[in-house]
Amino acid sequence: MLKAKLQITLFATLFALTAACGGGGGDNAYLSIIGDKNVFIDNGDIQTLRVRYHDSADDALQGQVAFRLVGSTGGATLNRSSALTDDNGVVEFELRAGKSGTASFTIEATADQAAAARWRVSVGNGVPDLDPTGRYELRSKLDLSLIH
Repeated sequence: MLKAKLQITLFATLFALTAACGGGGGDNAYLSIIGDKNVFIDNGDIQTLRVRYHDSADDALQGQVAFRLVGSTGGATLNRSSALTDDNGVVEFELRAGKSGTASFTIEATADQAAAARWRVSVGNGVPDLDPTGRYELRSKLDLSLIH
């Protein structure tokens, strides 16, 4: 009888620990940004962003991922506020930059049991086109006789 009570207690303890830790291997959820988490975009441009929802064993998870803009967006918008993952656990969405001015803000993706994934976004007027035509002069003090 004592042995049976000890086995039940041990089983209950192991069950409680497994539940508290999220179960066996691969049960924790993660959101991983695919590509660079720092986004630089010109006014009016559109950029596709991707995030992958997966467990600790890197197996794809199926579910809803929500997106939101955080901070002063300067007119930037997202083409959706949430989406379901595909068979690989990937969700993609589009960021459209505001038409003028500069802005710096964050995009946050969230899903059940996963820490948020965040992109840092910088919107600007871009770099002006450079014109490489012209005359150039190069001066060098390299002495080829010193190279062996």
